[in-house]
Amino acid sequence: MRSSLHKNATTTPAIRQAIRDAEGTVNKLAVRFGQSRDTIMKWRRDYNAVRPHSCLGYRTPNEYKAPLSSNHQPEPGFQESVVR
Repeated sequence: MRSSLHKNATTTPAIRQAIRDAEGTVNKLAVRFGQSRDTIMKWRRDYNAVRPHSCLGYRTPNEYKAPLSSNHQPEPGFQESVVR
């Protein structure tokens, strides 16, 4: 599959995936991938807060966390364990 980039794009889908999966500080990743700190933070924020994930029922991480922060109701079929 070929993807087209806009004329000012400096990251390819492969670079964005590598940024998403890489560990390290924003500064180290910026140097490693030859991108600005803002670009690294943008792609990390996009992946960690905005993009839906199949493992979260195709919800974004923020949508998944929302019910947990207010009146948590377990999903159907989920049985909470009791610690005594």
